[in-house]
Amino acid sequence: MLDAGDFSMGIAFGAASRETGGELQLMSRMGYDATTFGNHEFDLGPDGLGQAIGVASAAGRAPAVVASNTSFPGSDASLADLQSLAQDGVIRRYLVIERGGLRFGLFGVLGKEATFYTSGGAVAFADAIETAKEMVKVLRETEQVDVVIALSHGGLEKGQDGRYTDGDDLRLARAVPGIDVVIGGHSHTELHEACIVNRRTPVVQAGKEGQNLGELVIALDGDQLTVESYRLYPIDGRMVGDRATAEAIEQLKPLVTAAVFAARGYRIDQPLAIAPRDLPNTFTDIAAGTLLANLCTDAFRSATQADIGFTANRDDARRSDTGEVGRANGLRCVRRCAAGRWCRGYHGRQRARDRLVHRPGAQASAGVPARRQPRPSRRVFPPCIRPAISL
Repeated sequence: MLDAGDFSMGIAFGAASRETGGELQLMSRMGYDATTFGNHEFDLGPDGLGQAIGVASAAGRAPAVVASNTSFPGSDASLADLQSLAQDGVIRRYLVIERGGLRFGLFGVLGKEATFYTSGGAVAFADAIETAKEMVKVLRETEQVDVVIALSHGGLEKGQDGRYTDGDDLRLARAVPGIDVVIGGHSHTELHEACIVNRRTPVVQAGKEGQNLGELVIALDGDQLTVESYRLYPIDGRMVGDRATAEAIEQLKPLVTAAVFAARGYRIDQPLAIAPRDLPNTFTDIAAGTLLANLCTDAFRSATQADIGFTANRDDARRSDTGEVGRANGLRCVRRCAAGRWCRGYHGRQRARDRLVHRPGAQASAGVPARRQPRPSRRVFPPCIRPAISL
């Protein structure tokens, strides 16, 4: 089982990854063979990423991390843990796995577009395509593998006809015909049919947030590769959870509470607000506000004692069933507002890295409708709440 990056960030377990290495430990328990770096692995900086992998590795529970076009040159102190992990082989350029009498060669690359949203600091990222050519040569000629698989955190883009015809995942397969399979990420695309490149190489992607398990079955006849089947299995509430994994999550929760919430007097399972009734997505003026987004924003604002709260509007902020709202979703405000009086919820995309300005679709809660909020100046925002990037 393979992952194409962004295994961390977005929920409270990601915010506590430096202390727990929780995501990697759970991935190992679930049977993942390998993963690679996405842009979000660097959200806590290279030192934070090194700490997270180190904790998981020390616990003996971490899948292989293949990062072929990522290197840690120089003597910057923030790279020390990553350099040590690379020397120990925890982070590696490629991996060879033998299954059923076949040798599978795996490598991982961070795509060009994804590097724009990566807080890598002193980390260096080489060109993904040139790196892939090098990896294919090593895997084919030196390691004598039968199948070359690229874990590509690059993404897919739709053409004018609505089909996925571009993006770094597809460009990689086109430019490096020695790759047999591309497992993609970054764009959160649920591909229900494999994109076939060069008449042989399937490019697949299973969406986001563990919502699907992708299964690809290929057949090899000499140099001829064919896709026998490909499908996505939804992972949802209809499935019975694994008891051991559920217990492992419960064991992590006190550690997450201590790392993220305790300083503010909260815990990971503590609701910030209650929705007493269903909040349907029936509003036509999304820019003006929706009930759920306003409820979330008020909850964040109250929890952090901020004067103004922001929640970027998207589907998950438009509809909710009756029940608890907030919980771990408030972590961004709880964690980032200690030095200031402004806060924002972590719902959706925010591409501006060094400024937070109102734009259509944002929810504001300060007694003034969102679309009439004044555009705040950059200087009023403390550095601790510089908007994160979510792709």
